[in-house]
This record gives sequence, structure tokens and C-alpha cells, in this order.
Amino acid sequence: MGKLSNGFFNPGRLSPESFRTNRVPLLRPDILNAICQGPIEYTKGKAMTKAKDAEIRVKVLQEAITNLLSSSEVRELVKTQQLPVQGKEWQTRIEAITKKINKLQAWDNADKHSKIKPLLQ
Repeated sequence: MGKLSNGFFNPGRLSPESFRTNRVPLLRPDILNAICQGPIEYTKGKAMTKAKDAEIRVKVLQEAITNLLSSSEVRELVKTQQLPVQGKEWQTRIEAITKKINKLQAWDNADKHSKIKPLLQ
């Protein structure tokens, strides 16, 4: 690690932290190959790296190449493709809260209402 850090120490070059946050996400082979071959630009590739799932990344990459999407359209597409995952998380969270409330049987007991309030916030 020392040699790597020394390589970044030169003034005007990337710092290790900057390299990690800006360049390493592009090391995903599918996006990096597309950037090197030229069908997409760096900014579009960087927007695609925000997709956590590889299937979503490939889908967005193919759509960006075929439809010649702009960077903002790629960012929007990544956001819309990730919504179902977040929706499932919300669904499981709501189901867990409902189970806890039913388990407490707090409908008639005012003391148990204080236990329910944090679950609903």
C-alpha cells in the first residue's frame, strides 16, 4: 500500500481517496469495455455504476447504446430500474411493523401505545 500511496503523492495527480471514489467504480468490466470501445462516454458510464445489480447495469448499458441516451437520461433510467428493489424493502419493513403491532395487541392498552409510536415513525 505504501508504494501505491507514494505514486499518488505527486502534486497535480489524483489522491488515493479521489482515485478510489472516482475511478474504481468504472473498473466493472462491462462498463469499462464500453467506455474504451467508444459507444458511451465517461459520464454515462459513471452514472451506470450507481446501479448495484449487474443485470440492471447491463440493461441500462444496452439501452443507452441502442437509443443514444444522454447522461441525464441514463441517470434517470438507473433510478427507475432500482425502484422495485426499494419498493420490496419498504414492503417487508411495513409487514414487519404490522406483525409487531399485532403481536403487542395494543388496541385497548394505552401503555402499549408508546411502544407503537416509534414503529410508525
